[in-house]
Amino acid sequence: MHRYDYNATKNKVIVVPSCGFDSVPSDTCAFLANKTLKSLPPVNGEYHTIGECTTAWDLKGGLSGGTAATAAMGIAEIPPVTMQIARLPYSLSPVVGPERQWLKVFYHLDIPGEKPLLGGPFLMAMSNNHLVERSFGLLEAQHHSGASQ
Repeated sequence: MHRYDYNATKNKVIVVPSCGFDSVPSDTCAFLANKTLKSLPPVNGEYHTIGECTTAWDLKGGLSGGTAATAAMGIAEIPPVTMQIARLPYSLSPVVGPERQWLKVFYHLDIPGEKPLLGGPFLMAMSNNHLVERSFGLLEAQHHSGASQ
């Protein structure tokens, strides 16, 4: 992905390096929330910001062969120091944002009028955090440069 980043940024394109149900909802939700909030008029000169969000769904399924192969290749071929750097918050983003909340082992989500949902983190949450942070950073950099959204 890094080899395309310069050209993508210059052409106002965001390359989403993951696709399918495991990553698109996270990045799309962050993109739409950011764009919607930025389209609202500022209050006292301040734009609206995105806060912490928890999303839940009932998921049945397993690890695809492609995902397993990618993980195995990453472990075998990516130098440990590169992996260590890649795990840092905002490592793919041109802008550093707010401190990331750590994943919890268990989540308790209250839903008005319904039984609370209990669950755990999504398998792709760690990589999805980086995708969302990258989209956030690209949109923030674009917004602060005065470029059209």
